[in-house]
Amino acid sequence: KYWIPTERDEYNRVDFHPTLPDTMLHRPKPLAVARDMPPSPHHRERLKNLKLYTTFTPSHRSMYTDHFLATLPDEFELHAFEDEDQPCPTGTFYESGWAETCFRKVELFLKACQECMGDTFFYCDVDVQFFGPIRDRLLLELGEHDLACQRDRDRHCSGLFVCRANDSTLRMFEAMKSNFADDDQTTLNRFIGRT
Repeated sequence: KYWIPTERDEYNRVDFHPTLPDTMLHRPKPLAVARDMPPSPHHRERLKNLKLYTTFTPSHRSMYTDHFLATLPDEFELHAFEDEDQPCPTGTFYESGWAETCFRKVELFLKACQECMGDTFFYCDVDVQFFGPIRDRLLLELGEHDLACQRDRDRHCSGLFVCRANDSTLRMFEAMKSNFADDDQTTLNRFIGRT
């Protein structure tokens, strides 16, 4: 996955408040702050480092160090976790142990949400490279919503998302852990917007 932020990118946004009108799903306008006014909560979010969570196994360590870490902009507080016992010995998609690796990733989503309650965090797989600063763009895409995901064909991608940690997203991650099925992305798409 290589993500280069451009104006033509398409994003999936999900809001867990079904009473909001459909117009809330359109691209939000950039925030402006007058000199004499106190900054909005969203502007304050932009002023601090965003927590970035990621996980990888030994088979993907070089991807983490040589590509992900080597291109990561200095605008994140990194929380990286190496799953040293690697349940999927080959590290190959859907081979034996893959589901256990994905379940542990869902556990990390839940942990990130719990640690960031009342704030925002970014989750990103290590198969992503960065080509410039993206924190402000992530927050802009999130807007007033609870979650903004990269699109993976016709599904929400669990490998790159920005999330507002609140009761709604916490319930979603708890439901994903309790009712895990197949992999993290399938499970996310089962529960997104339902909690």
